[in-house]
Amino acid sequence: MMNVPRSSIMLAILAGATSFAATAPIPIAELKRTDPVSFDREVLPFLSDNCLACHCQTTRKGGLNLETPELMLKGGENGPAIVPQRGTESLVLQAAAHLDADLAMPPRDNKAKAKNLTPAQLALLKLWIDQGAKPSPKVERKLDWQPMPAVLGAIVGVAVTADGQFAACTRANRVCIYHLPSGRAVLNEVAHRDQVNAVAFSPDGTLLATGGYREVKLWRRVPIEGKPAEPLAGATGKIARGDGQRVVTVEGNIAKLCGADGKVIAELRGNRFARERIDACDRALQVATGNVAFRKDAVTAAGKALQVAQDRAKKSAEGIAPKEQDLAAKQKALAKAQEEAEKARAESDSAAQKIESANKQIAEGEAAVKKAETTRDVALTELELAKAEAQKTAAGVTEANAAVETAEAARKKADEALQAARTAATAAEQPIRAVAFSPDGSTVVTAGDDQLIHSWSAENGAAFDVIQGHKAAVTALAFAPSGELVSTASDGSALAWNIAPAWKLERTIGASEGPSPLTDRVNALAFSPDGKLLATGSGEPSRGGEIKLWDAGSAQLVRDVPNVHSDAVFGLEFSPDGRQLASGAADKIARIVDPATGKVVRNFEGHTHHVLAVSWSPDGRTLATAGADNVVKIWDATSGDRKKNIEGYDKEVTAVRFAGVSGAVLTSSGDNKVRLVGLDGKEIRAFPEVADFMGGAAVTADGKVIVAGGQDSVLRVWNAADGKPLAAFPR
Repeated sequence: MMNVPRSSIMLAILAGATSFAATAPIPIAELKRTDPVSFDREVLPFLSDNCLACHCQTTRKGGLNLETPELMLKGGENGPAIVPQRGTESLVLQAAAHLDADLAMPPRDNKAKAKNLTPAQLALLKLWIDQGAKPSPKVERKLDWQPMPAVLGAIVGVAVTADGQFAACTRANRVCIYHLPSGRAVLNEVAHRDQVNAVAFSPDGTLLATGGYREVKLWRRVPIEGKPAEPLAGATGKIARGDGQRVVTVEGNIAKLCGADGKVIAELRGNRFARERIDACDRALQVATGNVAFRKDAVTAAGKALQVAQDRAKKSAEGIAPKEQDLAAKQKALAKAQEEAEKARAESDSAAQKIESANKQIAEGEAAVKKAETTRDVALTELELAKAEAQKTAAGVTEANAAVETAEAARKKADEALQAARTAATAAEQPIRAVAFSPDGSTVVTAGDDQLIHSWSAENGAAFDVIQGHKAAVTALAFAPSGELVSTASDGSALAWNIAPAWKLERTIGASEGPSPLTDRVNALAFSPDGKLLATGSGEPSRGGEIKLWDAGSAQLVRDVPNVHSDAVFGLEFSPDGRQLASGAADKIARIVDPATGKVVRNFEGHTHHVLAVSWSPDGRTLATAGADNVVKIWDATSGDRKKNIEGYDKEVTAVRFAGVSGAVLTSSGDNKVRLVGLDGKEIRAFPEVADFMGGAAVTADGKVIVAGGQDSVLRVWNAADGKPLAAFPR
């Protein structure tokens, strides 16, 4: 056998290949210079072109990463790739210079189209190693920011508050917020220097997060606060709008919004928050009821499994006795054969034939005994396994029954909460004492014994705000010439209010220039269900993906989850109970992370392209993922098993959201589609008037309002129940 030098073997592993065509060594140019060679400026560029395709963060052939001097010194499976101050002894130079013709790098006809290093490049590489293979000094890269071209306006990020009051979208580097019930734009500002890729509302709808290049900005809804004012004369009973097209009449606890013809358009009654609380409790009850049914099915399945296990154990036990009897019979026969053999040996030589026959019987008897012992032992093992399985299954039945009890308790609690919400909503319907139209005629306000001011759409009666500040019944409402609303209470107090919704920048996490805790573009944002945590997803493309958890109130870092993905993160969503965080990334993988520890709980592999969005079902048992491979995948979040592929998309699926508790999911895609689909993959509804590539979509907590936007810069709003357009907000 031919002796192969150890260096050649190491080079072969370094190369990640077994054979190459013969190649002559590449001469290393003479390089006379004394100034230091810069790794970042002079060496890394040609390594990037010809080496890093196979030796980088995401592809480490031979376990080797050549992206930094530190990683080169760390080396791969066969030690360091460089030996500082010894260029010719460094494996990376030996491979690049083809010092072993059979193991030259890069390989011939490689897929990355990498080329041999030139003599001049080899000289730089050798000199850099000879000089100590030092990394380049860390220099914060100065970005030369340019104004965003006016032509850019595609909507990438879309969000809507749980109550449907506000929708937000991103156009280039701007963030836009719309008040849906009134159809008005309330914010249109430059939010970041770079494109805004992500947007998310907090669960209570008072905080908006936007993600840009290496930074996140938090926008707070300006609270409506009253200030002391001089009372103004208000109206009660009946009041007409300036144009006469709307009239409000008050009858006890109810104000009726009517048209000029006297027909009732809407009843203005009660408290919007109280009604929304009923809806939320009703959804929670539906989820809890579904959980009870699921747990009961699990008990039934566990009971059947236990019966099977018990039957197996019983059958195994019944099979032991016959096998023991068979073994005893064969042992007895063997003993008898051994006894006859002893007698035959005690006789004269004429008994040789008898001895041979007896020995044969002994051999056969021993074989029979051994076989019987094996059969008996197998039966005993099967019995032990069957008992263990029955014991485990019995424990499963106990756990399943306990889960049913827990689910039943949760359902009872949800039902009690619903009843309490209904009682509170009824109690909130107090006598109305005052009513007024805004100067522009778009808003009508009512107030009374509940000490609150309620604002409504003067067109259709949609509820706007519930304003609190008085400590006594409100007896009069009127708008001042300045446009402020003035309210007077029975205790003599008078307050002035600016009731127009407004948002302002509260704080920034990270920075687009200088040091930042966020890597590259923030592509995903998600608030925890309690609103206390904000998760950010980012990462340097092809290098790594990072997830960070922040305190939503203070913007302080709570937990860093680095390298949870090997490529940039594009999708994030907390589970309904907040105990898990799902993520999707450009590495084609979705994962579940425990926010409390940062550890990966489960992986979901199957997409063949970027995972662009993730969404949890309301019961937390199902996870939906959307990919750039034109597929939505439905997973069992507990086991990690894939349940269904939803296909029929011609381009990437940019968003996926569970819509209420119906089991339907909302999707948007690059093929001009916004659709509701069932978990069986069947289309429930396609929403009309969609133009061009759709970049994102969102749905209210009750699943009743759909919002989506795309390449044509129009944010569209639909009624989920019938697909009818509700509003459209152009750029």
